[in-house]
Amino acid sequence: MFLISLCLLLASAVACGGCAGEDGEDGADGSGGNGNDGNDGNDGNDGNDGNDGEDGEDGEDADDDTGDDDTGDDDTGDDDADDDTGDDDVDPVIADAGDDQIDVGFGTNVNLDGSASTAGVTYSWVQTGGPTVTLTGATTATPSFTTEALADTMDVPDMFGILAILEGMNGAYEFELTVTDGLTEATDTVEVTAVATMRGHAKNVGLDTTVYLNGGETADGSTITSWAWTVTYPDASTVNLTGQTPSFVADQAGVYTIDADLNTVVAGLVEETFEMNASEFKGVGIEPTFNNCSGCHNDDAAAGIAPDKVTPWAQTGHATMFSEGIDGLVSDHYGESCLGCHTVGYDLAVDNGGFDDVAETLGWTFPSVLEDGNWADLKANYAGLAALGNIQCENCHGPAAAHSAGGNTDFIDVPFDAENCGVCHNSDHHPQYPEYAKSRHNNHNPTAATCTPCHTAQGAAGYENPATGILGVTCVACHEPHDGTNPYQLRNYGTVTFAHGDSANLGVAGACVTCHKGRYDANAASTKSGRRGPHHSVQGDMLYNDNFIEFDVAGYPPYANSVHRGAVGGGCVQCHMDASGEGIKSMGGHTFSMTNVDTDDEHENLAACTGCHAGLETFNRTAYADYDGDGTLEGTQDEVAGLIEEVYEAAEAAVIAANWTVDCSGDGNGTHVGHEIHVSHGRMKVATADGWYLNDCDHDGEEDVSNGSNIPAGATGDAIWASPVQRLQGRIRRKLRHPQRVLRDPTPATQLLRAHRERRSRSDDSLTQPKPC
Repeated sequence: MFLISLCLLLASAVACGGCAGEDGEDGADGSGGNGNDGNDGNDGNDGNDGNDGEDGEDGEDADDDTGDDDTGDDDTGDDDADDDTGDDDVDPVIADAGDDQIDVGFGTNVNLDGSASTAGVTYSWVQTGGPTVTLTGATTATPSFTTEALADTMDVPDMFGILAILEGMNGAYEFELTVTDGLTEATDTVEVTAVATMRGHAKNVGLDTTVYLNGGETADGSTITSWAWTVTYPDASTVNLTGQTPSFVADQAGVYTIDADLNTVVAGLVEETFEMNASEFKGVGIEPTFNNCSGCHNDDAAAGIAPDKVTPWAQTGHATMFSEGIDGLVSDHYGESCLGCHTVGYDLAVDNGGFDDVAETLGWTFPSVLEDGNWADLKANYAGLAALGNIQCENCHGPAAAHSAGGNTDFIDVPFDAENCGVCHNSDHHPQYPEYAKSRHNNHNPTAATCTPCHTAQGAAGYENPATGILGVTCVACHEPHDGTNPYQLRNYGTVTFAHGDSANLGVAGACVTCHKGRYDANAASTKSGRRGPHHSVQGDMLYNDNFIEFDVAGYPPYANSVHRGAVGGGCVQCHMDASGEGIKSMGGHTFSMTNVDTDDEHENLAACTGCHAGLETFNRTAYADYDGDGTLEGTQDEVAGLIEEVYEAAEAAVIAANWTVDCSGDGNGTHVGHEIHVSHGRMKVATADGWYLNDCDHDGEEDVSNGSNIPAGATGDAIWASPVQRLQGRIRRKLRHPQRVLRDPTPATQLLRAHRERRSRSDDSLTQPKPC
């Protein structure tokens, strides 16, 4: 500002010097009116002459001729100097909202401080980000507010252990300060964070980290009414805590024992315990000669004493994210804010050997220009810091200083939960975790050994029957964290073998069809069950026209391939992960949903279809024919629903006609007679006249007798199902105008069956759901 003012003054002085020279030549005619020019000259501090250079000699005549009009305060230098220098010479006001505050805690009173701003100004604070809070003293230099309680900031999951705290759940607030002196104003911002993010349910944390516990659920699922925690520190001291989500600071290195006494409604006192380690960060090392982790986890069969994880990890995108970022290869706006996820142990709230701590010690600063050579310079001049660059082992497994010292597995963690990935993949740039959290994958947690390969993260990773800590279909069920061989680090990619032996290279869709396929050869009589139908996940068989039950119907050709098999090159993911158009982050992506999960299915992800089906307005587009024979041409989904109703009714009639019975007593007494069909958990089950399942002898809701044990001759599963299904197949074929096409129904059959059951129940009170359900 001062330089601009000075240039203006010099320009003004030059212009006035010319005018004053002319007045000097006029002598007596030098009018006092030129006193204004003289005033401008005073800005140049040239004295009363108001002239430049040689014109000063003529100024005597001008001075002699000046009268009362020219004299006085108007011509004096001091007053005009004050007026003209005025605003240009005053420093602008400065707004200083204070330093960012980190790890202040939940439900904590926080004071903001703008007192370092220019003195004598007025203050105005407004909140610009984070959960809405009440700001007390918003027009003072030091306002205050209270951070939200933990329970108001996040939905605490029903899971016992360490509470995962992710971005967006950690109580991040932003405030803007505006100051003004009446003429000019300035602004500044400050950020306040309740807590740092915490890897999902981690059992290995950085030293001095604030750890939040979660007593959300007991092992048997009992409702908890009160909590009493005891945390035993490495040096045998203890701290007692209460409440569902208490916290403590892991300020000593070593293993912590955490005990909880949980009072429950049903089981009374329940005791739970687990161990957690606290340590400093080590870093995997600098490529291409990695050290530390690779000392054991290497590809040298002779020297390696643990599975090689470093070699395949080095080929993943994680291994070069930071190094390529500062070299300008990731994006042109890669910045310091990326370091929290792209380096090891980055946490500004604590000092435990993380990237930020070593950077401060060595004096490294983020490069001002993203260009090739920045990473090479970092390795050459800051080797200790380069060892902590990129997304490494400790980003997921926790600090390894204690583990690497002797290989003790108590000092490391092997997490399988989705929240471990969600620490970083939970933002607008990387929304995979919030999408996954809305998906049906997020709800499976079986314990049966036969289910684990598909329904658990541990099973998908090769642990056939994990005994403890079983988690559902989390990120690592589909993605291999250590290996970049397959696209997107997919665990399964390419060739899939269907149950009856055919194989096909499905590319990316192989990751889906590995689990979403039939479990048995559909046409092998020995694998048919009299108790239940096919496993629900036969989507791969349907899409790729493989492994389906074949009924020989005279005069009709066999099933033709779905056109989607060839037209949809990406298979399942081309449609189910398409997130274009309305509903981004609420359908498609890792929600895998074709409808908006946040609006109760009000919006369909038609963008996945309109590239081929121009003008499509609904999935339930008009069918090619009246498949269900009700006399009305309806949408495809409605026609299929009608067909399912006919199958349901035909099956129910066949059960009654076959006199399907179960002898619960084994002596001919207490025999249950099949009366109707009900739907439970997606399965069609035979029920007795009084509404109980046919093979539930003690009426506890569980199957006591296999349907195959006491079924009279002539009432086999084939006898019940084959006839009505063949009849309906013939009806469909006759009414299809295009026999090469097959029905495409994205609505799960189980939903249609439930809807049908509800309609039947409303129309006939005698047909009720079994009482246990």
